[in-house]
Amino acid sequence: MNDIEPRLQSDFEQSTHVTHTKAPPIHDIQGAYGVVQRIRDRLQASIKGREDVIELVIIALLADGHVLLEDYPGSGKTTLAKALGDSIVDDLPDDDIVTIRRIQFTPDLLPSDVTGTTIFDPNTNRFFFRPGPIFAHIVLADEINRTSPKVQSALLEAMAEKQTTVDNRTRKLDHLFFVIATQNPLDLAGTFPLPSAQLDRFLFKIRMVHIDRKSELEVLSSIRQRQQGAGANLPRATRTEILDARTVILDQIHVAEAVRECLVDIANNMEVCNRRGEILFIEPFQVVKGDGFNTLNSTTDISG
Repeated sequence: MNDIEPRLQSDFEQSTHVTHTKAPPIHDIQGAYGVVQRIRDRLQASIKGREDVIELVIIALLADGHVLLEDYPGSGKTTLAKALGDSIVDDLPDDDIVTIRRIQFTPDLLPSDVTGTTIFDPNTNRFFFRPGPIFAHIVLADEINRTSPKVQSALLEAMAEKQTTVDNRTRKLDHLFFVIATQNPLDLAGTFPLPSAQLDRFLFKIRMVHIDRKSELEVLSSIRQRQQGAGANLPRATRTEILDARTVILDQIHVAEAVRECLVDIANNMEVCNRRGEILFIEPFQVVKGDGFNTLNSTTDISG
């Protein structure tokens, strides 16, 4: 973003946790699993009774996908996204891309409110690009079904291509770009439901059902600790470590031909089939099997 005027750069929000020292590169599955465990520990310290949701979010993060969370208010959707952003250390603090940003979608939101816009500086008589909240590692798209399709499409282009186009110029997003979108199934009047063709931009659509009684009691008893920053002393993972873990999983987890054939057969036997899903599901299988296994040898391994 070298077209940003230096005086304006000082106004940008910076990541909460930054470092200028690169972590040692990750070359094996054990190192990738260490990254997973660090993120999992921090999320479980902040979110109670959502272990299954936490696992799916981590899988999507490592599989380079995106997540759509659906549930009623107060189910912890926003808390989960913020906890994930707080689990990441920005080791490129000078790139004007922060760890996490939130976009509250409303009917009057404009695409430029998401992607950014060019502004005029009267001191230099020049136009400069001011990045929108989409320039972040983790983007929380809150109540995505409350805004117009025009704004939704601006976000969905970024999710599919990891880039955004403003004033006929394409700007790349960070490789770690990860969207957690939420939608509320209540009060659907006046909303804009995502069509099926756009839902496939998300790797998972997760319905967060009510947690059990024991977990609810644990939530109540740990309110004070979580308000003060539960798990604050637990180690975090850097941006580069997560990207290294992605590469290791993709390169070192073998997917047998029988598994690929199974995915094609499942798609062929579905009444409504999206071919993109066949490709997207390969990496989640690799992430799951990276937790102690190195291969997907047969179709029965898919159940893992």
